[in-house]
Amino acid sequence: ATATAATATATAIAQAFATRATVTVAMPDGKEYTLPVLRRVVTGPKEEAMLMMEGLRERIVHISRQVADFIQQQGQLGAAKAMTADIAGLQAELRQLTIFGKHKAPREAREEMFEAKAELQKMMDDVHRALAEYAYSSQGVGVQARASEIRHAGLFSSARRQRRVDQRVAANVLTQSNIEQELRALPPAPQTNFSADAKDFFTCTLSLMTIEDVMAEDPFEVMGFGLAVERPEHVVDAPTMLVIQGITSTMCTKSSMEDAIKYHLATDGLFKMTFTDVGSVVVGRSREPINSWLPLYVSEAHWARARILMQPILGYFVCLDPLAYNKDQLLCFFAILGNMVAKLSKDNVGEREVMLLFAFLRTARQVAQDFGLMEQIVEKVLGFVESPAQRTKDVISNLNTLVGFLCVLDQDTLAKIDKAKLARALAYESMRRAAGFLLHSRSDATVLELVNRLCRTKESAITAVSDEEAAAVLHAREVAPAPADVESRTAAATAAFASLSFDAQTEAQRIASATASAFTGGAAAEQQIPPLDKRTIAALTVFGQIQCNQVPGPHIQEKTQRGTELAQEWFAGLLRPLAVQADGADGVTAAAAAEASLATSPDMLKTMQEVEAHLLTLCAADLSGQGAALTLLDVLTEINVMEKREAGAATTTTTAAGDVCWAALDRNGGLAPASWVALTKTAFAARSEIVSPFGLMRQATEAAENSATAADESESDTAVACYRAAMVQMLRLHRNRDAHSAGIQGTNIDVTTRAQAQTILAVCKEEIAAQEARALMAIEEYRRWQTANRYMVQTDDMWVFLGILTLTHKERNNGFSDLMDMMRTSAAVPHAFDKLSVLVKGTYNDKPVFARGNVWLPSGAETRMALARMVGRDKYDELEMQVRSKVALHVYRMSDIPNRHGSCNSNPHDYYGCALCQANGFSKKWK
Repeated sequence: ATATAATATATAIAQAFATRATVTVAMPDGKEYTLPVLRRVVTGPKEEAMLMMEGLRERIVHISRQVADFIQQQGQLGAAKAMTADIAGLQAELRQLTIFGKHKAPREAREEMFEAKAELQKMMDDVHRALAEYAYSSQGVGVQARASEIRHAGLFSSARRQRRVDQRVAANVLTQSNIEQELRALPPAPQTNFSADAKDFFTCTLSLMTIEDVMAEDPFEVMGFGLAVERPEHVVDAPTMLVIQGITSTMCTKSSMEDAIKYHLATDGLFKMTFTDVGSVVVGRSREPINSWLPLYVSEAHWARARILMQPILGYFVCLDPLAYNKDQLLCFFAILGNMVAKLSKDNVGEREVMLLFAFLRTARQVAQDFGLMEQIVEKVLGFVESPAQRTKDVISNLNTLVGFLCVLDQDTLAKIDKAKLARALAYESMRRAAGFLLHSRSDATVLELVNRLCRTKESAITAVSDEEAAAVLHAREVAPAPADVESRTAAATAAFASLSFDAQTEAQRIASATASAFTGGAAAEQQIPPLDKRTIAALTVFGQIQCNQVPGPHIQEKTQRGTELAQEWFAGLLRPLAVQADGADGVTAAAAAEASLATSPDMLKTMQEVEAHLLTLCAADLSGQGAALTLLDVLTEINVMEKREAGAATTTTTAAGDVCWAALDRNGGLAPASWVALTKTAFAARSEIVSPFGLMRQATEAAENSATAADESESDTAVACYRAAMVQMLRLHRNRDAHSAGIQGTNIDVTTRAQAQTILAVCKEEIAAQEARALMAIEEYRRWQTANRYMVQTDDMWVFLGILTLTHKERNNGFSDLMDMMRTSAAVPHAFDKLSVLVKGTYNDKPVFARGNVWLPSGAETRMALARMVGRDKYDELEMQVRSKVALHVYRMSDIPNRHGSCNSNPHDYYGCALCQANGFSKKWK
């Protein structure tokens, strides 16, 4: 009924808006209101957009006043659901307001709207912050108030993260308001006879309370263990990216840890959300630092308390704010579990560490079951094993989280997973991420050269290319052409990639040095070039006249057509195209050299071993942890079989096959039985050091080289082929976005057969061939620039100059810069003033012939002085005066539609009134 009345009210207002100055409306609350009608005429898209922004501003101001009145009147947050819903709706509307992109704002209103949106967002941030602060101040006494005393009261450096935390606080203060009532409503804890070992293990180091004492206390107390973590600010968005510095077996109760944190804050100040400041609240049993705490599953009654307190516990653990809870923070349990498993080794598998591992493993499994995460966990694990597209960072941000997922799966699900395939997937993804870290600052050409070394058995080289030309092309196009001969290319690659630590002289310095040497001296324009024959001169003359529409008659159409054909033919044949020739004297063609051969050479094997060694240095800890996880899975399988054998007929039908061992853990007071501890220690003591599948392939290859059997030789070939293809694919897809898109397209595959290896190498060779083709085109284009520029500098015919100019350069790019260098450094330039006038003004005989008729004013005192010496000071000053006095500096659209700057023929850009143009000297730097 209220909705119907509101709709009728809106209809009445809309009808009255069109005709009357005021309107009286009966609102649903029973009162009548007289509302003024204000009319505004909207004449364009900009006014319409700004009117929308004004309406949004009025609504935000209104909600700000509501929040201020609510806080002043000390209202109850539980009764303010409508206001919080309005705040959330306004924030969503503001977030969906797009200024750029598909549904972008009108061009002329973008700058003003961008500033207005930033101002409105700041107003909304103030609303969120005020509501969050009021939420804390209104908690009074109890569990939440106690937690609020130790929260992180500082501000985040990112306004977006601060806003996200404030929104969580405003939402969670309602959902967590009944925690104390829920805890008091729990039934009395049943009498549990904890064993002496359980009471000794689960004893708080700070208060000396045992688990039995905790269960006899009030329902607000739970037992847990201490950790040392670093909290960078991005954990607000990605909780599993917490940096785990240490996991201790020191037991602490919740209240003891809160008291320690409160004392630490009173003496040493607030914790910081940074990488550098870990902070130590207390020290553990072995004097290890502790600054965080998480609960453990000890018994069903104990877990009932911990489950109710989970939101404030996780909110504080991740964000140092008990009200900043988010459901994604539950994944921290699995990230910590994976980290705990990764630290196990034959030298670090003590009895207390194993007991803590099983206690936390039980806790993580119960979290997955009680909070509905098990289905998501199974989906992520199976997806990771089966599809490379489900292994990237956007799906699994931390591989330790996946290890934690594996450990909480039941035996029925684990039986469906191929352990060998899982091991390969884990190792490959770990090394791919290590490659991404190692190569993230390298250029694409650098990575492609390394892939080329691993991909090709016969190298191809670009012939007849000088170092200066190669450097100039690199400077212009950022393309890496190969040196002139195979020996120098191999030597350069070996020096650059042997240890994946490149030459001390950086690529940029090397290119800049080579480019400078290429342009030093003024001999470039003086070099001898073949003279133009009469036929070419006539064709270029006609082509130049075409640009000014001044082709003389008769037979203008025939002259135009024939002159264009001959001029383009001359330019196309200006230089012989460069060729890729095969190396070696055996006459192998370039096409044959590009075939996807799986043959290898000692140098290629050496390169693969070097790359692998560097990647293993970065991901050795991850690989070791994954190996430990696989060992632990085998241990859990054996424990489950052992417990099922011992339980026998006593096993109830309601107990799942994978839960038998957990039932035994619960019967032992949450403590792992001695048989479990002994089995785990034995398994990890017998575990050998984990090597990557690439290392296993290499070992098989080395063993096959010492074997005389044909079968071993065939196995060696397959191993090294897969080893090589996987290495190539890993380097080629080292970026996360490339790996994800390739996985979706089906080109990122698990390499297990020779056919798959051949497919990967063929794809890589196509990319390398395309890169070399682009390098060839760039070098050829550069050499054409050089030759054409020499002809333009030396010709004494302005029509020929115009013809070559319009064939060679469309805009003032790198070729234009080279032409200006030649003119400045040449001893004599025929028609120097006329040529410079065309290059500067873009017109000849008042016709646009170059750069669409846009002018260019040389910047820099040295450049201007050089041009003034070339044409004379008086003439150069006259030319500069013509350019500066020209108001319409651009050729605008004939339709008079404004460009992206709002300029058109009827509204030309005012260069003298533009501060930016004045600061830049009327144009960008010309080189």
